[in-house]
Amino acid sequence: MAVYNPYCTTEDVQLHIKNNDIAPSLVENSISEASRYVEEYTGRFFHKYDYTTDGYQVPALDFIEGKHIYLPFPVISVTELIIDGNVITSDVYDFPQKPVKYNHRSVIEITVEKTSDFLGQVSQIKTSNALVKGIFGFTSTSSVYIPDDIQFPSGIRRATTLIASTFTENNRKEQVTLDGSRTSLATFTIPDEAHSILNMHKRNVVVC
Repeated sequence: MAVYNPYCTTEDVQLHIKNNDIAPSLVENSISEASRYVEEYTGRFFHKYDYTTDGYQVPALDFIEGKHIYLPFPVISVTELIIDGNVITSDVYDFPQKPVKYNHRSVIEITVEKTSDFLGQVSQIKTSNALVKGIFGFTSTSSVYIPDDIQFPSGIRRATTLIASTFTENNRKEQVTLDGSRTSLATFTIPDEAHSILNMHKRNVVVC
């Protein structure tokens, strides 16, 4: 099975575990699993996502007071914003764009809190339902390649490499015994380094 939305390459993993003889399918599956692990752990998505047709349904917890829409990925472009079935015109919402740091581009701010229905009746924007259409994440040429976006975090690639290497069950760590001899032991635990990196990229909990 080919990799899907990977955050590291097969070469990254093979170089880390110093073994080129592992079955390619095992490495690819491990990379896909590690990439999904990264997403679940951080609550963020680091590939390219095209929601221009179906739209991204914003969870209610990420739509704060009708003013802020928090997203699990950076905004590349927004083609349409629909709130409670009403199309919101682009002049009443805003979002940071490149070259601003990626994690500062994960929110859409609504600058006007009121909207009107087809009768012209003005009412407050509700917070129950928001659908965002556009392109999000980090640019990539294909779902089988890692992002080629210059702002794709190198730490995510490093963490994914460490985790995927562990998932192959071929990752080994050299250990020096008391007599000075060296031995290579298999490791089956995700390194602390990987979690330390991912902790820097976790979504913050929004309290209101």
